[in-house]
Amino acid sequence: RDDKIRRHVITEIMCNSQVIKGDVREKFDIDFDTYFAEAFPRLEPFICDGLLTLEADRLVIHDAGRLVVRNIAMAFDAYLPQDLTQGKPLYSRTV
Repeated sequence: RDDKIRRHVITEIMCNSQVIKGDVREKFDIDFDTYFAEAFPRLEPFICDGLLTLEADRLVIHDAGRLVVRNIAMAFDAYLPQDLTQGKPLYSRTV
């Protein structure tokens, strides 16, 4: 089940440049903010750089953030080693 939830969120990020939290709640019966609380610190560098906005009802990737959308999606990947997503952003590895 976790894989399906994460696949949905990553697909929304990659294809639609946003995730509507209410859609995730309706589809999977989870609270987005609670379920993905561990991802928010990894998103902070992107927020600070103006590449995405985390709003009350959605996560939005801005046009400039499309250049590093894979990096943003990595924050939600449970199989990615945690040391790759903490600390400094890894822009050069995916650009």
